[in-house]
Amino acid sequence: MPAAAKKPFEDRAEKLRCEYDIAMEKFKAGGGQVGKRRLEKREAKEGQQAKTARKAKNEAEKASGKPSRPQNAYWMWLGENREALTKEAGTARGPVVGKLAGEKWKALPAAAKKPFEDKASVLKAAYDKALAEWKKSSGGGGDEEDEDGGDAAVGGA
Repeated sequence: MPAAAKKPFEDRAEKLRCEYDIAMEKFKAGGGQVGKRRLEKREAKEGQQAKTARKAKNEAEKASGKPSRPQNAYWMWLGENREALTKEAGTARGPVVGKLAGEKWKALPAAAKKPFEDKASVLKAAYDKALAEWKKSSGGGGDEEDEDGGDAAVGGA
């Protein structure tokens, strides 16, 4: 296209660009933030993707048959005493009850903690045994195959 034919389009583009620059300066002077909507949209999408990925990972772990970790002594104690703590706190809100429970647990004498700690250690031992069996049968087998595959790729290159 000859330059004479392009001239009206270039002039119009220049005029529109000047109007845009003036409007943008006015927008910024009024407290506007350039790209704010795009940024919010991207952050919302990334948050959703992270949540979906986390959910998929959790579901895959459950489907693999991996044994779930047992509760520790504190959580067992809290499970048995939650009603009393809720009444004492005057609310069932998690943070309020949790803070009160933490303070009570720390102040609890060792003799009162012992039954919960004993039960927790038995459950932990059973969990460790089940986890070792799971790693031998299915969990550990996958890791060994990945390592062997990596060695074969390196050796073949």
